[in-house]
Amino acid sequence: MDFDDTIRQRINAIKLHTDPLTQAQLVVELIREHPIRNTDLAKELEIKPSYLSHLVRVMKLPEMVMDGYWNKQITFTHLILISRLRKPEEIIGLYEEILQKSLNVSATDRKSVV
Repeated sequence: MDFDDTIRQRINAIKLHTDPLTQAQLVVELIREHPIRNTDLAKELEIKPSYLSHLVRVMKLPEMVMDGYWNKQITFTHLILISRLRKPEEIIGLYEEILQKSLNVSATDRKSVV
């Protein structure tokens, strides 16, 4: 796909960010504002389409879960795993369990299987 200069600049800005949650925010904004196919955007960002889907899905998590990332209580990988869950009560429950039991990514992965 041929992107105009504005979109290309925004894609480059996404690539420059090292924080994955910031990248996720910018990706979601770009997708909302422009009809870009995920596969085309993933190719331009030089990431796998599945990772792009993770970025989009993470942005649907409740704010309190996102705050856990910003406060360095959980990792971005934790966010990806939590975002597999669909029900808000399951999401919050797993997040709270991660905090209470200091679950690592492996333990969280086992608990987040849908």
